[in-house]
Amino acid sequence: MEKRIPKEERRAYLDTLDIHSLRKIGQAVGVKSSTSLRVEVLKDSILAVEYGEVAPHFTNRGRKRKEKLDPGKREVYFKDNPLSDAAVEHMRTHVLATAHDGGIEIEGDYEGFLERDGSGYVLTRSLLGELPTLLVPASVVQKYDLREGDFVRSTVICSKEGDFVLGKIIAVNGRREEELLERREFAALTSVYPTCVMSLADSKAIAQGEEWLSLADLVCPIGKGSRAVLYSKKTRPLLSAFKRMAKSLQRGGGHLIVYLVDQPPEEVSALAETLDCTLFHSDYTHTDEEHVRLTETAFAHCKRLVESGEDVTLMVHSVSRIVRAYRSYLGGDAKADGAAIHAVKKLFGAARNTKSGGSFTVIATAKQSDSQIDLLLQEELTDFCNTYVEFDDECPTLFRLSASGTENADLLIGEDADRFVSRLKRAVKTESDETFLQRTLQKSCCMQELTDELEQWIKTK
Repeated sequence: MEKRIPKEERRAYLDTLDIHSLRKIGQAVGVKSSTSLRVEVLKDSILAVEYGEVAPHFTNRGRKRKEKLDPGKREVYFKDNPLSDAAVEHMRTHVLATAHDGGIEIEGDYEGFLERDGSGYVLTRSLLGELPTLLVPASVVQKYDLREGDFVRSTVICSKEGDFVLGKIIAVNGRREEELLERREFAALTSVYPTCVMSLADSKAIAQGEEWLSLADLVCPIGKGSRAVLYSKKTRPLLSAFKRMAKSLQRGGGHLIVYLVDQPPEEVSALAETLDCTLFHSDYTHTDEEHVRLTETAFAHCKRLVESGEDVTLMVHSVSRIVRAYRSYLGGDAKADGAAIHAVKKLFGAARNTKSGGSFTVIATAKQSDSQIDLLLQEELTDFCNTYVEFDDECPTLFRLSASGTENADLLIGEDADRFVSRLKRAVKTESDETFLQRTLQKSCCMQELTDELEQWIKTK
């Protein structure tokens, strides 16, 4: 059902305008002889056109006249090029509000991500092409120092050529105009080792039976600015662990963004109902080109937030799907494997902790298999990721202690705890040791109790 301003409210608004403003609106919406009508008649004529009771009338000077208009439906034609169906539908949900020098300004704000389109920029509300985009003038990009991935809120103008154009900037990434001048270029930020740990276990997680998160905090801690990868040979336990970690990080605060690529639509809906965070998603009904486009926009948006000093965490499920999308997008043959791996490596290389404040953390899942592309990806992830967790193939709360860990963990949990974890890994010699140890330790209620249990177990080995 269309949402439209009640006619009485619109009439009350028109009553506040002078004759000159009313004539401009009349000319813009297509009121016949708007410059010669009396005030009250002009108001009635504007309402009749705006609410589809009368067909709009334009002169033949460069515009096409529409002879018939179906009741209740607004169709807007400029020159000889009709707007797209999506644009018409978008126009139908708004009442044209005020005349503008460059066209008609539409009531209501528009929110979207800034993307490069050829030599210019566009603002896209739906990253998968389901809604019309806004053209962004180059002068606006330069004035506000807009960058790819910025989330912009603005007014909308429908130009005389029939294009939707960005009007006035209201906010960029939730910040006002004066705050944009303070942000730095992402490439100019100095990278440092992660030193602040992102705790997965809290009292609520323990109460819900997620004690394994305490063990993960000790064995493979994730720091702000880390590149973490979660491995498993099966998708189901991997996705379950992914959801559990996302819920825990959401409770911990910070800016959490979840990205699902090439997943079933029902999986996307289920996660959207569970989590209260920014969600990027491109299900398997979309093309590989759309997967690639959304991936690059999601990573670019995270970089824009870090430039403003925010701590951002991007959880991705899964990087295996992303590298396959890049492979298909780049040609689909064996030569595209290296280019796809490099593209993913470049994206993940953006994750970092910065010296001046702000961090970009990436936590991604990856499926282990014998395919060539997965083997290449696993080899590269091992090289450039600094936290890695290998989950059990059946149980999402069990992970291999010997195959999981964090580089420079002493900066996150301290040297004593790091030495203790090294002793623990040396004591674990068989898979039965790992299973027995984790099932026993998951009964621990706090980190101190956990380390006491581990100490006693090590002494028995």
